[in-house]
Amino acid sequence: MNNIDSLRRVIKRIIESHTDHIHERLEGSYTLGDEGSGFKAWGGKQTSKSSTVEEEAQAIFKAAGTLREGMNDNEYVKKAQKFLIAEGENLGRTGADGDFGEATRAAVSRFQTAEKLLAKQGVEAGVIGLTTWITLIANARERASSSQNKES
Repeated sequence: MNNIDSLRRVIKRIIESHTDHIHERLEGSYTLGDEGSGFKAWGGKQTSKSSTVEEEAQAIFKAAGTLREGMNDNEYVKKAQKFLIAEGENLGRTGADGDFGEATRAAVSRFQTAEKLLAKQGVEAGVIGLTTWITLIANARERASSSQNKES
């Protein structure tokens, strides 16, 4: 499966079950600029276009803390779930609902395994800490950059 097929599969899944996420992306929740990229999705605030992945992840982690199973109605859990869905993870019928349940824990564990994060010190399976945030954000930036390059 090539990158275009993967991207189509992710977009189809998002369109089918997460129209609020599509609306947010169409309004510019993720932007790219000449100096780099930055998220606008974090509380509607645009970060510096030249911020690094690590700086962005640190800011999110500082605001969100460690995310784990049992956290409910949490905006950062919902944002992490949206990243996981964009990665192709299945969160079940509820999708990105802000509740960190079994489906989210399993998706986080699969993502961490696929990205070889569990071998790193301080990474706990099924828990979203700084290292997992860094990887989620880096992957999102890479996808956005690839998508923009293919459109050019």
